[in-house]
Amino acid sequence: MKRIALLAVWTGRRMRSWWKVRLQVLRLVSDWVTTLYLLIPGTIFAVWWLGRYYRGDLTSGLTADTELWLGVPFRIVVAVAMFVVMMAVHVMLYGSLPIPLESGDRLFLLLSPVRRSWLLATLWVEGLIFSLMPVAVIGILSVPFVRICRIPLDTWFGMLVLLSGYEAVIRIASQLLNVRDRMTWQQWIAYHAGRYLSYLPVGIGLTWQILGRPGAGWGVLLGVGGTVSVLAVRYISRTEWDGLFQVRQSFLVSAVLPADPDAVSNIQFRMRRISAWLVRWTENLFHRPMHPVIWILLLRTLRRKGMLRDLMFFTVVATGTLTIGSQAWIKWIYFGFCLFLFYEWWGIRIHPLYEVPITQQQIVDPWSLRVAAARWRSRVVVGIGVAWVILWALLRRHFHH
Repeated sequence: MKRIALLAVWTGRRMRSWWKVRLQVLRLVSDWVTTLYLLIPGTIFAVWWLGRYYRGDLTSGLTADTELWLGVPFRIVVAVAMFVVMMAVHVMLYGSLPIPLESGDRLFLLLSPVRRSWLLATLWVEGLIFSLMPVAVIGILSVPFVRICRIPLDTWFGMLVLLSGYEAVIRIASQLLNVRDRMTWQQWIAYHAGRYLSYLPVGIGLTWQILGRPGAGWGVLLGVGGTVSVLAVRYISRTEWDGLFQVRQSFLVSAVLPADPDAVSNIQFRMRRISAWLVRWTENLFHRPMHPVIWILLLRTLRRKGMLRDLMFFTVVATGTLTIGSQAWIKWIYFGFCLFLFYEWWGIRIHPLYEVPITQQQIVDPWSLRVAAARWRSRVVVGIGVAWVILWALLRRHFHH
């Protein structure tokens, strides 16, 4: 009992520290202006929209066999959507612990009289709790569609809990495989192949569940997922745990605290060495040499890890705001806010990539480079906005036809 109490106290302190950091970050970026003009209107709009959503206003007249565009049944659309959404959650959680292990935790793991299996179980419980958060949100939002597909809610949420336990195991095992500072190309391929292959039991199980074959869904998730979990636990138990301490900061913390943009952990593995063909191809395309700032932005931004993920996130949010809003002026207000977020994100993520080289070089006047960089920042924001509008128009035209 003493050892269980020791583990409970250790986990409680780690979780309190995690929440404390998030609250401090929230206080740094939130004030009365944000609350008055963003949080309160956003909360009112969310409550109004969710009220309509759960009353069935948005899904009225639909059945599991209702044919949508191209004659695809509604059940198939729900299955594909849940497969993609859950895969996005899996990819986001893969390769990182929910609460980073610090130097004090290393000392605790070395000197603790608790068995290693108990420590692993404690880390798994932490992963289960934090994996349940996004999964529960998705599960609650999908309730109207699940009812239309005639899936019992207890069965649906039971599978989501089992999914969260599986994700907790995969997060620990993938973190041990994520040796970013010394990863060879074979390890890089194996690590990223595991990112998607480990999702197959979850995706196939959920798909069979939605398609009306719950027995096959449970069989795949329990059989294949259980086998993968057992192999992952055996690997975790027999390997060294040094990899658990090679964790990266969360998005919020790394966005606020200063970080080295040229660190190995911040550079994409496949972009560490960009050959000169990119420079020649771009200059041949425009038939003239490019400004030095453009090269800094192009090369260093392509090398930054998470660039594609961030652009996809902003694109989904921006096109979504032009879709879910009921009135035109509401759509464009939220769309303008998305452009504002992208502008601020540029200052947090992209600006350090070229500000350091501009400051350190002694060849060109830094002020002229900063002016050019500011102009390109505005041009990129406007170009991204135009691209989002065009994408939204194409999607709207396709769905209406």
